[in-house]
Amino acid sequence: MSDYWGKRKGLAVLGYGLGALTKPLFALATGSGLVVTARFLDRIGKGIRGAPRDALVADIAPAGLRGAAFGLRQSLDTVGAFSVPSLQRF
Repeated sequence: MSDYWGKRKGLAVLGYGLGALTKPLFALATGSGLVVTARFLDRIGKGIRGAPRDALVADIAPAGLRGAAFGLRQSLDTVGAFSVPSLQRF
């Protein structure tokens, strides 16, 4: 869709926004139904943001550095996934 519409940034922001908006639903959940709904919407957001984000990286990275650019993006994602929950304990 990002190739067809040419709206890569907008779709990536929509996907990240949907993921961010679902996080409070986990805290507010009083039953498994809301948890499943929040998880479902979070995964939809991930599906929306993945391809446009990767296309943006490919668009701005020079051809000889695309592998490094994708590696850096994944490394930063992994560091964030590990460090943010660790820091929230303090």
